[in-house]
Amino acid sequence: MMEFWVANPLIEMIFGIVSFVGVLLLGWANLMVDPPKTAVAIPAELNVWERHRLRQSQRKEE
Repeated sequence: MMEFWVANPLIEMIFGIVSFVGVLLLGWANLMVDPPKTAVAIPAELNVWERHRLRQSQRKEE
């Protein structure tokens, strides 16, 4: 019965490649359906608290 689980390295390799390609396709399809929003540039000279408040105000506008 144990021979079934380590049946054939070729079958396992093919299954691994198919699984990997499938995961890549699912991730690509997910990005196509719901693309990430482009981030708005926040000036670096603002301090941490001002940047936080600016992000919060941008979220409220959405």
